Amino acid sequence: MLNKLKNQLLISGLAALVLLLLSVFLMIKGYLKMAIIIMGVIGIYILLVNMWFRSFVTDPIEKLTAVSRKIADGSYGAQEEKDVDN
Repeated sequence: MLNKLKNQLLISGLAALVLLLLSVFLMIKGYLKMAIIIMGVIGIYILLVNMWFRSFVTDPIEKLTAVSRKIADGSYGAQEEKDVDN
């Protein structure tokens, strides 16, 4: 699962980079409106990737941290439900 996540993030970063370079190229060529549209698409894309990352990576880590704190405080029976079977 970790390799899948790394690959998804790598592809996502490369796609954002390609769009950024395309918008810079369009600005140089004088297509300012098209460059602004592409920059908007990049912004929305990055926002969506961050929302995805939060829900599938950050939130589960926060849940596990909370369970770890309970265990550290002496509640040895504390457990977290397993979301995915991989």
